[in-house]
Amino acid sequence: MLGACALCLGAAALAPNAVSQSPTDALIDQLVKKGILTEAEGKDLKKESAADFTKSYQVKTGLPEWVTSLRITGDLRTRFEGFYAHAEDATRNDLFTDRNRFRYRARLGVVATLWDDFEAGIRLTSSEPNENFGGDPISGNTTFANNGSSKFVFIDRAYGKWSPKFGPLAMSTTIGKMENPFLVSDMVFDPDYAPEGIAQQFKFTANDAHSLSLNLGGFVLDELANDSDDPYLLGAQLRWNGKFTKHFDATVGVAAFLIDNEESLTPANVPNVGRGNTPGAQFNPIVADVGLGYTMDNFPTYPGAFPIRVVGEVMHNPAVSDRRDAFMGGLSLGKAGKKGTWELSYRYKYIGADSWLDEFPDSDFGAIRPTVAGGALTGVSYASGTNVRGHVFRASYCPSDALTLSVNYLLVRLIDNGGAPDPDDLQTGRLEVDAMWRF
Repeated sequence: MLGACALCLGAAALAPNAVSQSPTDALIDQLVKKGILTEAEGKDLKKESAADFTKSYQVKTGLPEWVTSLRITGDLRTRFEGFYAHAEDATRNDLFTDRNRFRYRARLGVVATLWDDFEAGIRLTSSEPNENFGGDPISGNTTFANNGSSKFVFIDRAYGKWSPKFGPLAMSTTIGKMENPFLVSDMVFDPDYAPEGIAQQFKFTANDAHSLSLNLGGFVLDELANDSDDPYLLGAQLRWNGKFTKHFDATVGVAAFLIDNEESLTPANVPNVGRGNTPGAQFNPIVADVGLGYTMDNFPTYPGAFPIRVVGEVMHNPAVSDRRDAFMGGLSLGKAGKKGTWELSYRYKYIGADSWLDEFPDSDFGAIRPTVAGGALTGVSYASGTNVRGHVFRASYCPSDALTLSVNYLLVRLIDNGGAPDPDDLQTGRLEVDAMWRF
C-alpha cells in the first residue's frame, strides 16, 4: 500500500504545476487525519515520497546525488530618485542643479544545498561600473541612460559554507564573497556591501526565549601587486537576543573592527565612492547597539500582530582624537513583508568624519560637499560617506507577498561644512520612490 501511494504522490510532486513537496505532505496529513493512514505510516510515506521525488528530480536535471536542493532567489527594484538642494557662490550663481533620475537594481542568485551540511551559492547583480574596479561595492543601482544601452552585470556573491549543528550550538564557516555576517545598521555598512574573505558564526540557543551569537570575520580589502602590506578588515561581534513575553523582546550587541594597513586604501587602489575622512586617519571602532520591540495583538488596518521597535546604535573610534563618534536612533511601526502589511519608520543618523572608513556607510545617505577658495563657496559635489548628519523617513506597503511599494525621504547636511560661508545652503533632500518584486 505504501509503495503504491508513494508512486502516485511522487508523480503528483513532479507535475508541472507543483513547485514544492508541501502539497504532497498536506495530502498525507489529510489521509492521517481521516484515519486512512496511521501516523507511523504517514511518516514512512513522506520519507518514501521524498526519496522518490529526489531521485526523479536528480535524473531529470542531471544534478549529482550529493545536491539535495537547488534554490533560485532574486529581486527587482525600480526607483524614481530626486536630489534637491540650494547653494550659491558669491555672485549668487546657483552651484547645484536639482536632479531627477530613474534607476533599477536586479539580483539573481542560486543556492545549492549539499550533503554533510555544505552549501554553495552565487548571485549576480546590476551596478554601475566604477572606473577599473568593477561594480560599485555599496550599490547595485543602475541609471536609465545612454539611449537604452545594454547594462552591466557583476558577481555579487560567490561562496562556500559549512553549517554543522551540535545540539543547542549552531555554527557556520563561510569562505568567498558573501553576505555581511555582522548585524549592524547601514550607519556602519551599506546593506549591499558583500565582503570577501572568511567568516565564522556561532549561535547558542539556551531556550526558546534566549540566544547568544558570536560573529567573526576576516576580509581582504585589496591585493597589491607591488606591496606586501595589503589592507584587511577584521571584526568580531557578540549579540544577545531575548524574548521575555509574547509581546516584548530585546537585542543587545557589541562589535569591534580593525582595518589593517588602511594607508593603502587610496583612490588609486580601491573605488573612491565616499567622502569625509581626514587623510591619514586610522580606524579601530567599537560599535554597540540595542533594540527594543513590543508586539501588539492587533492594530487598525494592519493584518495580524503589530510590531513596534525602537533601535539605537553608537560607534566610537579610539584610533583618532577628533571627529570620532557616530550614533543612530530610530522608531518603526509595523513591518512590511506580507500582503496587506505596512511600515512607517524614522531614523536620525550622525556620522563623524573619522568615526569609520567613508567607503562603508549607506550609499543613499549623502549630502552636497563644498569647494571653498578665499573664504567663498566656489563649487559643490554630492557624495555619501562620513561627516554627515540628518533624517531618514520611510513608508512601505505590500499589496501582495511579492511586491513592496516604498517612499523614502532623506534630509542630510554636513557636520563640518568645510569653511562654506552659509552651511544651511548645503542641506540636501533625496527622494526615493521604489517598487520591489521578490522571487
